[in-house]
Amino acid sequence: RFKPARVLKGSVSSSKEKGVLRQVLTVSQFAIAQVFVIATLLVGKQIYYMMHQDLGFNTEAVAYLQTPWDDFSIDKRLVLEQELKRIPEIQNVSLGGMPPASFNMATRMGIFKKDGQEFIQELQILNGDTEYLKLYDIELLAGRPALNDTIEEYVINETGMRAFGFKDPEKIVGQYLELNSHQRLIVGVMQDFNQRSLKDKVMPLMLTGDTSRDRRTNFRTLHVKLTGTSSGWQNTIVKVEQLYQEVYPGEEFRLTFVDESISKFYKQEQRIATLLNWATGLAVLISC
Repeated sequence: RFKPARVLKGSVSSSKEKGVLRQVLTVSQFAIAQVFVIATLLVGKQIYYMMHQDLGFNTEAVAYLQTPWDDFSIDKRLVLEQELKRIPEIQNVSLGGMPPASFNMATRMGIFKKDGQEFIQELQILNGDTEYLKLYDIELLAGRPALNDTIEEYVINETGMRAFGFKDPEKIVGQYLELNSHQRLIVGVMQDFNQRSLKDKVMPLMLTGDTSRDRRTNFRTLHVKLTGTSSGWQNTIVKVEQLYQEVYPGEEFRLTFVDESISKFYKQEQRIATLLNWATGLAVLISC
């Protein structure tokens, strides 16, 4: 605000207080903008890490098809499974419950007796046929899968094994676990995988078959592993939908890729990232 005439007359008076205040405000403004920029970059990297980190099972080129919930019978689902296996672009098909990571969770209380001790543990139950572990590339550390799709044998995860006092997977194979006053055989131990987002702990879990098929089936979802690249999957999906409408005419077709389903775990983080992007843009704009 200096005026040239006053400068030439030598009557200019400087105000150190105003200069210091101006400098403090300018530095603070840019510092705040930098904080927003750094926070945005960190949140973005964290979300990318969570959405691309290995959860312990295969999610690439895997989708699941949900069937009508009010159909309690397995019959139509078996027909659809056989028809899907005939599509050349589908590498593998499995019948079961929901994918290894989902919002659905059924649990039961398991009791294990060892050396006079009684271990009581809540266990998440996952239903799947004999192809389920293979389709999702879930590694067996010991034992074997269930012999068939309806027998009530259990494959337990590492966390469940440790909850019952075992460290060696080979030691728990062949032991019996009590559920609802019935003794059930543990036939295998599978590698741990995340059942939820990476923010949640791995829970004790058991995989079993369609043990209540005579009343209502637990195999209400078909899981498919596709071949080729994503550019050619659309034609495959069209074929799957046509077969689905033949078996379930007029019913809603719901095919979801597993990686899309997992991204829903991080909706809150994605909203925060969007807000941070806007705040960062505004802070930088004001600073400029």
